[in-house]
Amino acid sequence: MCGDKDIVELFNTVSALKLAYIQLQEAPIPYDPDKIVAADELVVVQLEALCKFKKAFKEKKFLKTKLNPSRFDCPRSEIDVIEKHLEKLMSQNRDKDAEIVRLQQELYDLDSGNMALVEKITEKSLERKNMRILNVSMFEDAFKRASKSIHDFARPIISLMQTSGWDLNLAAKPIENGVVYAKRSDKYAFEASIARRMFHGLSLKSYNVDDVLRFDDPVENPNSELSNFCRKKVHACCSSHDGDVFLSESRPEDVRIEWQASEDSFLSNIRKNGKVGLDSSRDCDLN
Repeated sequence: MCGDKDIVELFNTVSALKLAYIQLQEAPIPYDPDKIVAADELVVVQLEALCKFKKAFKEKKFLKTKLNPSRFDCPRSEIDVIEKHLEKLMSQNRDKDAEIVRLQQELYDLDSGNMALVEKITEKSLERKNMRILNVSMFEDAFKRASKSIHDFARPIISLMQTSGWDLNLAAKPIENGVVYAKRSDKYAFEASIARRMFHGLSLKSYNVDDVLRFDDPVENPNSELSNFCRKKVHACCSSHDGDVFLSESRPEDVRIEWQASEDSFLSNIRKNGKVGLDSSRDCDLN
């Protein structure tokens, strides 16, 4: 960094500084103010020369370091490594952010699903709370309701047949050979025939009354599905087919009027008896 000339100049400056310092020490003896001032100025001059040399040395050293690219090779490579590592960390951070968004959406979906399940469980709990286990007494109650509905429907029809002069024993024969209506044991023959007609063609599964529960009130809605269903069953029981045991198309007009009243009474009875005990069946735990 320093040549021979610079080294020689440095030693000369240091030697001159030492000599000036010796002269400064000898100047007070004998005391001579002018001599002291001159020696002091000489020391200052040599110190300034030494400072200039030091400053020049630092400038040369800095310039050489600045112009030497090898000095930055190591830091530059380190910077490249750090930048690559930083880019990798930023990429990982973006992936983590995307994963967080995905997990948040998944958590939202799970929360929504859980809320739906909670609502469904709450509904089921309320349903089960209001349910009653199907037992013999409930079956008997439903049976009695159905029997009463059929009995209440058959009773006015039989009365109409008697009023019209029908031979009930003769009318009961098509139901079953050997049936005699006058016998106490055979008095329910007509009701049995009605029950058979009423339940003919029904495809409901056991205890499944969902389809019926969707029907409208037959009296308030005479054109509803339930009204048409009941009317169809009524006419099925009392149609004019061969072998029928009930009223024919030739019945008198007054009988027709009474028959219409009986039909209306039947529809009212459906509503009054709760569609043959559907309220009880609906509350049963079928499992």
